[in-house]
Amino acid sequence: GNDDYGRYEDDDRKKERIEKPYFLDKRILITGSSSGIGRCLAFWYLNNGARVALVGRDKDALTDIGKEFPAQAIVIHCDLAEDKQQYEMAGGVI
Repeated sequence: GNDDYGRYEDDDRKKERIEKPYFLDKRILITGSSSGIGRCLAFWYLNNGARVALVGRDKDALTDIGKEFPAQAIVIHCDLAEDKQQYEMAGGVI
């Protein structure tokens, strides 16, 4: 059958693609990743192989997540209500 990501379980040629996590090495930026839904999304993407830029105001919470996934996560302490910090954050992820 065909799932939402265009993978085909019944096609042997697609077997390798099915076994590889869809988000492996994809790059994701999550604002508000130090708590709530943003934190849950951060863990979900990290656990599914993505490389994640963790953006938020709580530096300690972001650092804790970053320590669990040192090869995949980049921690960016930032308050997006501040224009200057928005530009610094953008420069840090590009």
